[in-house]
Amino acid sequence: MRHLMAPWCMVAGLLAATPVCAQSEPYISCSWVREYPKNRPPVVSIRAPNSASLSSGEPFALHLEAADPDGDKLYVTWGVEAGRISADPPDFRDAVWTLTGIAPGVYTLTLEVNDAHGCLVTAKRQLEVRP
Repeated sequence: MRHLMAPWCMVAGLLAATPVCAQSEPYISCSWVREYPKNRPPVVSIRAPNSASLSSGEPFALHLEAADPDGDKLYVTWGVEAGRISADPPDFRDAVWTLTGIAPGVYTLTLEVNDAHGCLVTAKRQLEVRP
């Protein structure tokens, strides 16, 4: 299951525009109710293994595909509910999720991408770890 939250953009601490978003796997697209912001949010997708292939104790490669329509530098934060995740600098787009010592179950992988100009996109994906 994938869950992509609507992007938002801040200008001087205030919401600059209200996005109306539609999900088209694996991307989201937005139109703006008010004035289109000068700084647009990044577009992201997570490439991760199929849940059927995840086994406790194994490492799995993850990859972020991201672009900023304004050409801004992107800052990436990965998060997992269990196990350990490590990402490679300088852009942290490739990561490895280590499942050593975690019990079988459904876990949420979270990714935040921001452009340091007030726009942030959060993507979440649930993956099932099997024994």
